[in-house]
Amino acid sequence: MLPSVPVLPPQPPMAPQQPVQMLPSVPTLPPQPPLREHSPLLAQQRQQQQQQKQAIAPQQPAHEVPPSPASFTAPPDRVVPPAGELPDEDLDATRVSTRRPAKAPWRLLLPNGSTVSVSSPVLIGRNPVPHDSWPNAQLLLVVDKTKSVSKTHVAVETDDEGLWVTDLKSTNGVVVTYSDGREVEAHGGERLNVDAGCGIELGRFIMLVEKA
Repeated sequence: MLPSVPVLPPQPPMAPQQPVQMLPSVPTLPPQPPLREHSPLLAQQRQQQQQQKQAIAPQQPAHEVPPSPASFTAPPDRVVPPAGELPDEDLDATRVSTRRPAKAPWRLLLPNGSTVSVSSPVLIGRNPVPHDSWPNAQLLLVVDKTKSVSKTHVAVETDDEGLWVTDLKSTNGVVVTYSDGREVEAHGGERLNVDAGCGIELGRFIMLVEKA
């Protein structure tokens, strides 16, 4: 006996196939040449890209421009009037300027090593006092234990001719020893001209003359 073959159920009839509609063919475009470096389209694209970058990039703070310096206006008291318009008081009044005193060219070297500038008359003694002939003279007190120097012994002053010493009627007088070894004595108000390097003896007190 042959094996039985299963009987398949009847299949429904197949629907008739619809005809396939053919789409119109699309024309193929030829390849576009690359944009030239200086083409208007390329320039427009670059401009758009640059605008986009500027819109995205954070804005930098604007630099402050320093204010221009204000113009200087001289105060009214410093304004100089034009020539020919100065007040009469400015033309007539001349102020006296203060000058520094000139350095004294002469000085006295004392036994203790100190010096005295002879910028004005000097009265020298153990206890000098002002004199009528030199009311504004300097007073130079010297220490003389032997008391050979009078209280107001000598006046020392200068003029255009040099340095001068005047004995003021002292007890022991004034002796000037010059550089050549000569000794000249003055008594009773006598006046002697001395040079640099001379020695002035007031009793036992001796000074040297120096020129600055």
